[in-house]
Amino acid sequence: MGNLLDNIGYPRDIWIDFADEAFDLLRKLGHSVDAMDGAAADILLQAFNDMGVSMAIITYFKVSCLYVLFQKFALTTIAPCQCLGSEPCR
Repeated sequence: MGNLLDNIGYPRDIWIDFADEAFDLLRKLGHSVDAMDGAAADILLQAFNDMGVSMAIITYFKVSCLYVLFQKFALTTIAPCQCLGSEPCR
């Protein structure tokens, strides 16, 4: 995904911070689940109560989803619909 963000003009030092926050949260959650300490809910609550952290995580996953959608749909050719009358398009 880094190549796409670089190509569309996002400086690496901006989006890498979003990725770091997201991966740090996933790492903390993974350690909590491995330890079975029951702290996962508190980790999520703490992360999403911090506006900077929550917006970085949301932005990273939003850009990731848009990248996946772009790869899946924009790079395929969609045939034009040839509907006549009340027949459904296929």
